[in-house]
Amino acid sequence: MILLSGMALLTGIPNATAQSRPGAAALTSQPALLRLDDGGLVAIRQGWFRVPENRATKDSRQIELPFIQIPSASKDPARPVIFLLAGGPGSSWIDFFNGPQGREQVLFYRQFADVVLFDQRGAIHAAPALDCPAVERIPAATPLTDAVYIDAMRKVAMACKTGWEKAGVDLRAYETIANAADVDALRAALGYGRISLIAGSYGSHLAIALMRYHPQSIERAIIWGMEGPDDTYDIPDGILQSLKTQAAAAEADPKLRPYLPPGGLIAALRTVVARLRERPTTVEIEGGGTITLGALDLQRALTTQANRGGEWPAFVTALYRGDYRPLADIALRQRDIRLSRSVLFAMDCASGLSEVGQRLIRDSPATPLLGDINLPYFATCDIWDSPDLGPSFRALLQTDIPILLFHGDWDVSTPLANSQAAIRGFSKGKFAVVHGGTHGVWEELFQYWMPLRSTVRDFMLGDDPDLPAEIALPAIDYRIPEE
Repeated sequence: MILLSGMALLTGIPNATAQSRPGAAALTSQPALLRLDDGGLVAIRQGWFRVPENRATKDSRQIELPFIQIPSASKDPARPVIFLLAGGPGSSWIDFFNGPQGREQVLFYRQFADVVLFDQRGAIHAAPALDCPAVERIPAATPLTDAVYIDAMRKVAMACKTGWEKAGVDLRAYETIANAADVDALRAALGYGRISLIAGSYGSHLAIALMRYHPQSIERAIIWGMEGPDDTYDIPDGILQSLKTQAAAAEADPKLRPYLPPGGLIAALRTVVARLRERPTTVEIEGGGTITLGALDLQRALTTQANRGGEWPAFVTALYRGDYRPLADIALRQRDIRLSRSVLFAMDCASGLSEVGQRLIRDSPATPLLGDINLPYFATCDIWDSPDLGPSFRALLQTDIPILLFHGDWDVSTPLANSQAAIRGFSKGKFAVVHGGTHGVWEELFQYWMPLRSTVRDFMLGDDPDLPAEIALPAIDYRIPEE
């Protein structure tokens, strides 16, 4: 048995290879010990789960997914089972579990439920782990245009796709219906009948697929930061609305208001984007050299500080006043063009976009300010050659599975409109708008909203707790712009 120091999980389990292992069992595990905050030890189970890479292909090789199963502290035989679904695609709940926020959440859930966390196919600790290490460097002196950006992204995507195909990976098998089938197979292999889900961002996209294709396996779900079945591509209007909501909060702060540009923060952004579109500007870089900044540099950086850190109003104000140094620092880092994980693009391109979504993106009045926020998909999805999961996959889910849904109105990754649309399909759903909540709203609720723990516990134990339609997080302490 492995003694786990703190939360260093999967210690002693060798890194699996990407090749199949003929005759191997579907699930291989070993016992381990989890050390609690009070020094106590809990026996857990950790290991690897093998699934076919492509269930549609006869004699498909096997891929391996790491999992951790933590038994509940409750002795009630009817205790629920919670599966935690990571976002991304390609993020790791195992990595999050090794950090303080993930640890806090899991140890809370295990008070009343068995908890299972795992890495999805292609994710960080899976085998294969479909990262995308290729990078294209756009010189700082080169004005960044859509054409330059697209060319760099396509080179990176092609390099990563070619590398994984040479390694024998079937990239067409990395899509969300297959991902959901993996989760249901792991459920069965661990001996569970029905499970409950806690998921956000891409994890909510996966949760919807589980409820659509494996409804008999799902007891109930808590979802935050909804990425609905047709929300993989972002509608610019929703992102702009999140920015406007943040701007309104900042402009209402009496300490900050005297320092803000006339007309407000969104008007200031429109002014700066127009300036840079008409005439790119050259800025000295700390340490030597210069960078030429254009409208696309700003559009790619617009949301990087739109969070609860309190920096965004000062960032926008500096640009409006002609100080582009804050943008130069961000833009310089963003000149290294990367496509994150290969599995992210394989999964997302397969989920695709409906005709309605295409029209909303094409006709969006927010595009002149934000630019083409879906450019990575439009530029590279033909390279990944992902299967289109089709209109039935992207249709609004209609279900009577009980749902609690939370969404922050400052979320610039999965905008609030996603949840406002999805709730129509949940006949037993309750929805709370979290004012001041970002894409990290679940962690923010754990930190700031005291009723969260009792609400989650009661709901997971089968009750129907009251959920307010609106939750307000504490006001932000904004950084005052420099004179």
